[in-house]
Amino acid sequence: MVPRVIAHVDMDAFFASVEQRDNPALRGKPVLIGGSSKRGVVSAASYEARKFGCRSAMPTAQALRLCPQAIVVKGQHGRYSEVSKQVFEVVRSFTPDVQPISVDEAFFDLTNIMHLHAKGWDRERAWERDSAIDAMKSLGRRMKQAIRDAVDLPASIGISGNKFLAKLCSDLSKPDGLKILRPQDAERELLPLPVGVIFGVGPKAQERLRQLGIKTIAEMRAFGEDRLVSRFGEHAREWFQLARGEDHRPLRMGREQKSIGKERTFFDNIDEPEELRALLLSFVEDVSRSLREDGLKAKGVTLKLRLGDFSTFTRSRALTEATDSTKELWAAAWSLLQEWIQQRKGALRLMGVSLHGLTSQTQMGLFEAASEEMEATPIPKRGANKGAGASPTASRGVPAPAQKTEEGKKAIEVENATDGSPLPEASNANNADGENAREPRRGGDAPARDEDQNAPEAKCEATTDSKGAKKRRNIDAATDAIAKKFGKDAIRRGGAIG
Repeated sequence: MVPRVIAHVDMDAFFASVEQRDNPALRGKPVLIGGSSKRGVVSAASYEARKFGCRSAMPTAQALRLCPQAIVVKGQHGRYSEVSKQVFEVVRSFTPDVQPISVDEAFFDLTNIMHLHAKGWDRERAWERDSAIDAMKSLGRRMKQAIRDAVDLPASIGISGNKFLAKLCSDLSKPDGLKILRPQDAERELLPLPVGVIFGVGPKAQERLRQLGIKTIAEMRAFGEDRLVSRFGEHAREWFQLARGEDHRPLRMGREQKSIGKERTFFDNIDEPEELRALLLSFVEDVSRSLREDGLKAKGVTLKLRLGDFSTFTRSRALTEATDSTKELWAAAWSLLQEWIQQRKGALRLMGVSLHGLTSQTQMGLFEAASEEMEATPIPKRGANKGAGASPTASRGVPAPAQKTEEGKKAIEVENATDGSPLPEASNANNADGENAREPRRGGDAPARDEDQNAPEAKCEATTDSKGAKKRRNIDAATDAIAKKFGKDAIRRGGAIG
């Protein structure tokens, strides 16, 4: 196989670094991104906090016990996405062959551009020549500096002959590092490393391997491929391939986005139907807005519900045609929640909604109608006391989403939404920054039980009358514009949603 030059860029403690950059008072201090309640979970920890053992996916309460002086900051996912786009623009200015993995990391292929940076470039012997390695180092330094110049943030870059080794290099060079590993040296360097660095070897697999006396890659190799396959199945052969430093996966540029979703873990379990209805409405508004921002339409809606005992249920509804209409998506989501409410199986600790079957569309103009066509109502600022009076939204027949009270009842603490950023591919569970999980753990939730129920999709009719459709588009455009200018919580729908 013709040698490749693959690089991996990973923004260091990305969420926390953005907050420290934007707020000088946080620089040099331990910072936790996430919720601060009893069910809050850390989505990112600065390197100052990591010195105390704090890490992503850890309950905030536990992190604060480890580091009482840590400063907890609620995440700004829209801001992180904005900075992420700037970073990827820098990377693409060097090479168009980029595969984003998450909001803060990407693979990119340098193979076809190295001749521009290395005198006498010989692809066949690239990894044998010191001059080629020097050119890779020089290019890596320039990329790191270009990122810092653009966003004033540190990045770690790893360069090697394949994706696995490139990511390993960036992980080992953190923070603000650059590491290059010749493929011919990989096997020797891999041997003392823990098995958790191998893609697909998560915490459960690591525990099973530990019970067999296998903690390092060297011990895995000594155990033998066939013996391990007999214990773990055929995918263990892939582990051995990676343990030898071999990875033939190509880069997948322009990966198709498959879903957009949002979910929350509640401070206290909720079983009040009207409160759940109002929360779901706010979810649908946010995800449908993301849909329109990305120029997409959805063919289906999925509702995710988790009870207090951590059992998880999902329900899906297919639409007769793809749509980006908040009203049509709400009709499908609300019908799914109504089915659940009628069953009354228990109070919920988590609720989420996702849109799937995404297709591209032609973007529409933001304002096509007069604002008087819009039926929408502002909601109180977050943190408003419920006792201060009835919500304007509630007066229209739809209660506003629950606000934090002094007692903390029904407060919402953890919020994570996919915003169109690329989702990660299968990766090792012990990611150095922990900010790129496909579905971040929330509030210490346990994995869904075997009794998780996934009902078959039911068809839901989408309204197609041209007059009504135009009015819905106008309302959506107006609310999108207001949300963009004043924030997503500046306006919420009332009776118009039906």
